[in-house]
Amino acid sequence: MIEFLQTSRISSKHPDFKDLPYKSCLQRISYNTERSTEYTHAFKLNSAYNSEVMPYTNYTFDFRGIIDYIFFSKPNMTPLGLLGPLDPNWLQEHKIVGAPHPVIPSGTHDNSFYFFRYHDNHLFFQITSHYSSNWK
Repeated sequence: MIEFLQTSRISSKHPDFKDLPYKSCLQRISYNTERSTEYTHAFKLNSAYNSEVMPYTNYTFDFRGIIDYIFFSKPNMTPLGLLGPLDPNWLQEHKIVGAPHPVIPSGTHDNSFYFFRYHDNHLFFQITSHYSSNWK
């Protein structure tokens, strides 16, 4: 589904669908209902971060990667800032191999704070935790 949100389209035969009943839901939101080979949407979404800015949102002993996503409306919002992941040097220095940990009680998901501006100059905040240290 991340591919669908990022690219605005996805094949109706995408392997991630397996035998799950996504078809009726995707048909209802699909922008182009005439093509049965793919589903599309017109939401004009953009990701709040990428792997260069946020290399992981999940930091456990045996897995580090992005599993949490925040999308925003490109026509209506502008990202202003991101309080990114914990400093990897700090994690190594304190011998932290994953979370949860006594000094990182937020569970397995990384900590982040997103700051957006609506194009009508109102502000919007997305907070996912309280333990992050790096503005990007």
